[in-house]
Amino acid sequence: RPYEQLVADVKAKAAGKARIAMDTTKVSYAVYQAAEEAAAAGPRGRKRSAADAVVPAAAGASKAVVDLVSPIVAAKAIKNAAELEGMRQAHLRDAVAICGFLKWLEDKIASGATLTEVEVDLELTGRRRQQQGFVETSFPTIAGANGNGAIIHYRAQEGSCKTVDANTLLLIDSGGQYDCGTTDITRTMHFGSP
Repeated sequence: RPYEQLVADVKAKAAGKARIAMDTTKVSYAVYQAAEEAAAAGPRGRKRSAADAVVPAAAGASKAVVDLVSPIVAAKAIKNAAELEGMRQAHLRDAVAICGFLKWLEDKIASGATLTEVEVDLELTGRRRQQQGFVETSFPTIAGANGNGAIIHYRAQEGSCKTVDANTLLLIDSGGQYDCGTTDITRTMHFGSP
């Protein structure tokens, strides 16, 4: 089912007096609120009776939502031997790309070069591409110089990005998707005197 259908489905279930398990520390407020409002309104087209009245059992009690930690989270955390080995291999391959990239970056900056955030992204992605089983980046690389490193989900664009030199604080948040697993790393660096 399309994700956009979620709120409507939650409303329909809650209006029909279904109790819906949600991890209230993770679910969006919009989904939780949709369940509560639909449960309070009751089924469509039916007159409400005294039995439908909302009588809270206790402060914070919910008519529609059962607050439970999702069992899926715990199940996903359990890895079999093949998954563990795939995770190790993905991180080893990615480490080769990262180490080579960091050495390249350090040498470029030490030589007095100035790079753009886009060039940093392209070099890192190119080094990942050289690794066996590389499929794609696991998400768009964030290569943020100075204040750009503080922008959530920042994406450097040619023509408007900042430059990187020995006086720049550089944040890199990146990852690789390999045929055996996924990586996600964040590094902050400065190559000069702060």
